Amino acid sequence: MKNLQIKTRLLGGFVTVIVLSVIITIIAIFSLSHTRGNYNSVINGSIHHTTTLIKARLHSNMMGKYVRDMILEDNNTNLQTYEKQFREAQASLEEEINLLKTHYGQTYNEINQYSDKLTTWISEADRVILYRQSGADDEALTLLRESCIPLLAESAAIAEQFEDLLNMEEEKVLENTIKTAEVLELLIIILLIVSAIISFAFAVFLTRSITEPIKEVQMVAKKCPKAI
Repeated sequence: MKNLQIKTRLLGGFVTVIVLSVIITIIAIFSLSHTRGNYNSVINGSIHHTTTLIKARLHSNMMGKYVRDMILEDNNTNLQTYEKQFREAQASLEEEINLLKTHYGQTYNEINQYSDKLTTWISEADRVILYRQSGADDEALTLLRESCIPLLAESAAIAEQFEDLLNMEEEKVLENTIKTAEVLELLIIILLIVSAIISFAFAVFLTRSITEPIKEVQMVAKKCPKAI
């Protein structure tokens, strides 16, 4: 019966250590997976969309440059080149704006304001191009100064506000990731300490279960009379 109890205790000790090791491993894997998922979310989310916003701002500035160059240009052939470049940049800009509106149109009104402001600006830029093509240079220049340039500046201000929101979102996700990692790290440390204590106690118990019976046998042997 005593041997059965020892056997049960030994089995229980082994099982406890194995279970704790499995739990620690699972938590570590979950922690790594959770951290990787959050970082992928940041990279494919706010960072990617911030890059898209930067591209949109770049294309809008390029469009503004092309309109300005059309007013300064005397060669009609170059006017066609500038307009072609303007339309190519416009296509890229609209694609980028649509992507941002798809992801954030219901979350941040700034992207909708930015889109509306750019739409108004493009409409005014189209009028500048038409004036320039028809030879109404003074009207084109006046419209550029009084309408296009202010609209482009206003759109840039809205874009900066939207970019700040994306940066805040990125920082929030990273902060939550760090906090979660710290909690999981603390939990793993606690489980490692508990596992070490249990393993030590199990080792002590195993040692005593082996050495004590041997000591008892030795004591009995010493008490028995020596054979003559």
